[in-house]
Amino acid sequence: MKIRTVRRRLTAAAIAAVAATGTVVATAGGAHAAGPDYTVSYGSTPYWIASSTDSMPVSVADASYDYYHRVIQWYNTGGDEQKWYFDGVTDQTTGQYVGFLLRNKRSNLCLQTDGYAGDTLFQAPCSPYAFGQILNNTPVYDRFGILIYWDYINKQTGLKLDVSGDSLNAGANIDLWYSNDQGNQDFFLTQTS
Repeated sequence: MKIRTVRRRLTAAAIAAVAATGTVVATAGGAHAAGPDYTVSYGSTPYWIASSTDSMPVSVADASYDYYHRVIQWYNTGGDEQKWYFDGVTDQTTGQYVGFLLRNKRSNLCLQTDGYAGDTLFQAPCSPYAFGQILNNTPVYDRFGILIYWDYINKQTGLKLDVSGDSLNAGANIDLWYSNDQGNQDFFLTQTS
């Protein structure tokens, strides 16, 4: 996907959010309008996030530092492009925890969506005001109360983190998709260094 297309879609997604909610949403790099006053608490422990179906971690393709570079699943190499910090976001106006940004250890850029279901996620400069960067995760337990995996939900779209096409192949895109109760939307966490 060309950068121009990503930027155009980000702008279109921001405009759609304004139309739907009546709230001004700033895109990456823009100033935010009157509204929430977010603060970010930077995570200090990186985590490996992997699909429960094939155990391949969420990775920045090619270990890239580039803005708008795609995010995929890949074999566990132990590389920093497969490690993510959870940076907590709080609305200072209300004091409420809003969610988190997933910041890549290698590039120091955050996971982002253009807002369209099925489009590949990419990395971009971190900002809680950027459309599509805030996530929440929900634990899922088995019948014995044992945590078995996590679901990740994008705050702005309501879509779930997803391995595209339920693929088991290395290099498959990571996207957001409608909740489907399939394993390609279930992820587990492992603390790394």
